[in-house]
Amino acid sequence: MFHTNKDLDLRELIGSKPTNPANDSFDISLVKEWIDTCRKTHKLCNRERECWYPTRLLHIISGDQARLILSEDHAPKGYYITLSHRWGNFQYTKLLTKTLAQLQSVIAVSHLPPAFRDAIKVATLLDIEYIWIDGLCIKQDPDDRSDWEVESLKMGKVYENAFLNISATLAADGNEPLWRKQQLSPFSLSEMTFRIDDTQDVFYLLDGDIWIDEITGAPLNKRGWVFQERFLAKRVLHFSTRQLGWECQEMTALEMLPKGLPAILGRPVAKNSIQSVLSKAPDAPNSSIEEWLYTWHNIVEEYSKSSFTFPADKLIAFAGIGSMISEHIGTEYISGMLLGSLIYDLAWWRWMEDRTRFPLLDACTRAPSWSWASVDGEINFPMDGTNLRNSQKFIKNIGIIRERNDLLKNLSRLSVQGVCMPLRVTWSEGAICEFSISELSACRFTTEGESGASSIDCDIPLEEMRYLERRGCILVLPLYSTTRFFYGLLIHRKRGRGSHRRIGLVTIPVQVQTATEDMIDTGLTKAHLKQWWRDKRPKAEDEPFIHWNRKALRLMDHVESSTCRTIEIS
Repeated sequence: MFHTNKDLDLRELIGSKPTNPANDSFDISLVKEWIDTCRKTHKLCNRERECWYPTRLLHIISGDQARLILSEDHAPKGYYITLSHRWGNFQYTKLLTKTLAQLQSVIAVSHLPPAFRDAIKVATLLDIEYIWIDGLCIKQDPDDRSDWEVESLKMGKVYENAFLNISATLAADGNEPLWRKQQLSPFSLSEMTFRIDDTQDVFYLLDGDIWIDEITGAPLNKRGWVFQERFLAKRVLHFSTRQLGWECQEMTALEMLPKGLPAILGRPVAKNSIQSVLSKAPDAPNSSIEEWLYTWHNIVEEYSKSSFTFPADKLIAFAGIGSMISEHIGTEYISGMLLGSLIYDLAWWRWMEDRTRFPLLDACTRAPSWSWASVDGEINFPMDGTNLRNSQKFIKNIGIIRERNDLLKNLSRLSVQGVCMPLRVTWSEGAICEFSISELSACRFTTEGESGASSIDCDIPLEEMRYLERRGCILVLPLYSTTRFFYGLLIHRKRGRGSHRRIGLVTIPVQVQTATEDMIDTGLTKAHLKQWWRDKRPKAEDEPFIHWNRKALRLMDHVESSTCRTIEIS
């Protein structure tokens, strides 16, 4: 990828060339420069916060010794840093009930894993006396998880209140140091001069995937727990394979571009872009609900790609992110969802490959069926580019019935007031080829074909769905409709009054394309349909005509005129 000085002044981002540190060190002066810039010029990174410390911290006595302290008994003075790393098989004295007194006495730094030793060295170079490392600050008793259950709920605050998070980004198995000899060498852009049309100009050769290669795609950042740590920390210092990286809430940089990365590179789930969106409530005058929802859903989608050693940690490892976002926008967080956007949050779905690899369990043990956290695999949300402020919501009321106030295993139920309609399916060679909703037999929707096709993304095996559908146990609960698509929740009516579980999503196009213009007289005169009608024609006359899907409009009109009832979804 080439950038010219006319299009983008990369000289301002490059700054001076990196210094040449010793083979067994790194450029600490650059790190201090990033920190200094952040502290002096970034308002978002320096918002006033309460003075808060983790339950336990390591107090660095010297480069060779540290000891474990209880914050209540030995009030820390100054900042603390955190470490994001992968667990390896390096044998060291972890925090157990039986080792607590020993670690409070003295910890020999030389006996710790390489990444721990290097992180303590970084803290010492930055004149910071305290560091938080999970294996030494949370009890690891194999037969007693009580301390972990308490401390894991605080991990969001641990990283959110840290001065800096050190990330062992290059780590593949948890046994590596933060940097290797002759690894962090000077890394700069290639500068070339070209003559084009009698004009000589300077160009830079820049890899468009450099941020992904160095940071996003690194082994450590594919871990679920690390996603939260990276997201919540106000500042992150990455020790990557070839160079240092930096993330804070207002700047993203690499050693080769120490003044910041050009926006043209694009950085999915970048801290600076996320904070600018989430700091504004969805209903604020200068806020866009589409932009806000896209950011929120993008966070969930990226997190769902993470891997876990223990899949049961999926919901708890997201609790800090959910709590922070809910606090920002003033709504309740529950089981991976936000109450303020719950109607839109319920419309998640998975690719067929993931539905096959990670089948839905009838009895979810980590989250309720309506939450994306109850399944494994990549989560997706509908994003059809329409104005959600003009969307039609079919849910009249929605609330939470708490089973227990426990973020580790929150199996709360939804109380939903809406219209439940039976699903009727036509099968062909074991697959769904058509379906209808309610008694509207004339409104059958096809799942075949590229244009105007509807879809049923079902998380249960088709054999089970066929059995339940024949018994009349499968219902569609309409959620909302945009000017392009109608979305309905696929639910299974279980035994017991009002008891249901989520099993998938139904999507029906509201607009379809045809080769010839189809002027539709539907007889529907509702205000929202009249508003949608104005968007039906394309701008170019040679493009295929876009018209309203009559069947979809009739279905929506039927939903609007039907009686709502209250059901529970567990």
